[in-house]
Amino acid sequence: MYTNEEKAINLVFKAFAGKKRIKEDIDMASHSILVGYLLKNAGYNEEIVLTGLLHDLVEDTEITADEIAREFGSTIADNVLQVSENKSIEAWMERKGEFLVRLNNSNDVIIIVELADKLHNLLSDYDSWKKIGNKAIETLATTYDMNRWYYLELADLFNKRIDSDNELLKRFNTLIEIYFK
Repeated sequence: MYTNEEKAINLVFKAFAGKKRIKEDIDMASHSILVGYLLKNAGYNEEIVLTGLLHDLVEDTEITADEIAREFGSTIADNVLQVSENKSIEAWMERKGEFLVRLNNSNDVIIIVELADKLHNLLSDYDSWKKIGNKAIETLATTYDMNRWYYLELADLFNKRIDSDNELLKRFNTLIEIYFK
């Protein structure tokens, strides 16, 4: 019998089967697994770790919140919905702006999971950034300046809501300084 964490990892691999990260030639599942690992390694509880592991499923796969609720409970499903962007908003700036408003009004669990998510995104760009500079921060749909705006907004929010001694926040702030200041 699997633990909840093992079930979540298994679901992540199934849900992302065959999908690759845009800027890296690795399975998309690796991001979710590493977000969960960052949270677990930092000592967070099962609710936070499971939310981190499952955070992209509703946003990026066919898995629904109802399926997550049946397997992991309504709290985890609600958390995953809260960290999911509203994909019906097509314009990137508008979608990110709406997400930032929701994030500002969310609980500490959501803030910590989002911190780990964004920390891993920045970590995964580091080797490319050392080689090609700010181009590494761009995506197919975004410019460096768009990402700079978004990550500085997140940094402001995280630094207001999370204790400055938090190791994940320290790592995030270090990368913000490297990439965006």
